[in-house]
Amino acid sequence: MKKHIIIEKSKKYVLTNQELVPAGCSYNSKGGFWVDDSSNIAMMRSLNFELAATKKCDIETGEDQKGE
Repeated sequence: MKKHIIIEKSKKYVLTNQELVPAGCSYNSKGGFWVDDSSNIAMMRSLNFELAATKKCDIETGEDQKGE
């Protein structure tokens, strides 16, 4: 049996098994933010927190792949 055209033409991506939980942090579900465990303050206000430099986990789709 022939596959549906969407399944036939769609791109397949390999998902990486990357840890997404910030090291040394826990999630405050009531507040909706990550907390630095060493200082017990919001991760975004912590001096120990390093900003992400890239978006390497993103899978570009749609408009980003016009040339393909």
